[in-house]
Amino acid sequence: MKLYRNYSDQLAIDQAYNAVLSVESLQPYIDQDLALSTKCRDEYKPITGLPYGACSDQTVDIYPANRPNAPVMTFIHGGYWRSLSSKEFGFIAKGFLKLGFTVVLPNYSLCPKVSIEQITKQNRCFIKWLYHNIEKFSGDKEQLHLCGHSAGAQQVAMLTLTNWQDEFDLPSNIIKTVTAISGIFDLTPLRYSWLQADLQLTVQTVLSQSPQLLLEDNKFNTVMPPLLLSVGASESTEFIRQSQDYLSQWKNMGYHGELIIQQDKNHFTVLHQLYNECSDLCNEIRSFIQKTKY
Repeated sequence: MKLYRNYSDQLAIDQAYNAVLSVESLQPYIDQDLALSTKCRDEYKPITGLPYGACSDQTVDIYPANRPNAPVMTFIHGGYWRSLSSKEFGFIAKGFLKLGFTVVLPNYSLCPKVSIEQITKQNRCFIKWLYHNIEKFSGDKEQLHLCGHSAGAQQVAMLTLTNWQDEFDLPSNIIKTVTAISGIFDLTPLRYSWLQADLQLTVQTVLSQSPQLLLEDNKFNTVMPPLLLSVGASESTEFIRQSQDYLSQWKNMGYHGELIIQQDKNHFTVLHQLYNECSDLCNEIRSFIQKTKY
């Protein structure tokens, strides 16, 4: 019996979706990210730990641009919805700061303490907070851009699929562009994976939190922003396929989207280019934003 596509057992699904299994050791990547993040915080002195919601996990770190009314780049971290925090990813701010953005890193609660539905609710509440507060931190609320990695890519995709006007009294075009890196957009296989013990996915959760499935019936009364997808060429075939399929569905719905496959990059190195404003990925994101302004 097939559990998902051509996968008939958990071992096969874990091999396809557990990115840790694709590298010799995860620790060197964690150590590098933490070192770069510490260096970035020491250099740019962000405003940290600002609350945006009632839960103690709902905090945000902000790296203000050196000029007022700068475009805003929000980065939502990954960790399979069950680990890590915004602190480990402070390094991504450097490249965007050099490009003139105010950079914002929200934190959120993790599974199994909360469900993925609740994580999505927290990040939607964060967007409302951001719109009403970012001008205090050199940001322009009319120029809000999103970037997310792994679970964060699923989250930024969910933020595009939000009825901002009716549910939050916000502009329907509040989000200007989205960059989703190494995302999982159909959560179906994760119900049969090692993650299920923490994620506790139900059929309803999969249906309500899978951007790939939600796109098939757009009832969000919102403006879909241009979407830039990116994935490492050294990631599993399933990670690459998920981005390719999501782009195909996105474009079939009539929305603008592009895909960048980063050569020689794996699930953990795809972000490192964001530390350098002159990198290929930073240049691609900057070019994408400039040519898709609306």
